[in-house]
Amino acid sequence: MNRTVIGVVVGVVVVAVVAVMNRPEPTPQERLEDAVQSAGDSLQEAGEAISDGVRQAGEDLQSQAEDAANELAEQAEEVATSLADRISTQATAFSAEALALAKAWEDSGILTSEGFDLDKAKEAVAASSLEQATKDRIVAVLEQIQATPELFDQKMQELHDILKTAE
Repeated sequence: MNRTVIGVVVGVVVVAVVAVMNRPEPTPQERLEDAVQSAGDSLQEAGEAISDGVRQAGEDLQSQAEDAANELAEQAEEVATSLADRISTQATAFSAEALALAKAWEDSGILTSEGFDLDKAKEAVAASSLEQATKDRIVAVLEQIQATPELFDQKMQELHDILKTAE
């Protein structure tokens, strides 16, 4: 069961990364929006895969031992549903929040079709509710993007990873 769930989660993440990396050259704003959407979709799919894997495990246990398996399956399903709901909620919140951030950055002139305004981006990150260590990492990546625009896709993935691990 664990291998299946891990395999499904890794597969979903790999597919999402490959899909993002093979698109034609979008604008920085489109890149940010696409990365945010992919992150939200990947988290949603991972939550569904975990839920399906745990439900399947619960069904297998049921057939092996009636009373003990029934109780275990119920508990596993409750945990899976709770976990899937939490992951889905977080993915939706992350996706919505990140898209709102991208829209706000566009409206305030941080993101333009020509690139982004590093100083305004730093101000927006500083004003966010993220932990200081996370803010510092984001600003460092933004500075790297400014210094080496050819690494934009790689640095966007790094930003995605930072935001994904931020709580």
